[in-house]
Amino acid sequence: MNYEPLESAISTLASMPPSSLFAIVGGLLVTAFCLYFYKQRRDCNRLTALEDTVKLRAMSRLVSAQQEEMSLLRERLGTLEAYVDRLNNRQQRLAENTHQRKQRVDDAIAIAIRGQDDSDLASRAGVSPSEAKLIASLYSQNAPA
Repeated sequence: MNYEPLESAISTLASMPPSSLFAIVGGLLVTAFCLYFYKQRRDCNRLTALEDTVKLRAMSRLVSAQQEEMSLLRERLGTLEAYVDRLNNRQQRLAENTHQRKQRVDDAIAIAIRGQDDSDLASRAGVSPSEAKLIASLYSQNAPA
């Protein structure tokens, strides 16, 4: 092997004053410390980036789960709104039927007061024969007291 470059470097260093050697060694130490701290910082940054990635994935899973839950809640809300609409429609029909029913009974009472018999009451007022008989017995002028 050729050791000439190494021997040349050693002889150059041996001929240098101690202050120059101290400066070179100090420069090498400063460079080594800088490289060491650079590596430590880079490793720390990588670790932080890895932790951030793990947190981001966890947050992403959480957001996905919440989006699925929101979707299910929207479906349930839509179902409940449809159910409320059906109940409102049914309530409205019942209210209309109740009003119509009351009107038929009022008409039957008016007819009974005028003295019509129960068969006329049933056909003209639109009530059942048994209702017509009851109304006629309660409101008819000819009813026995």
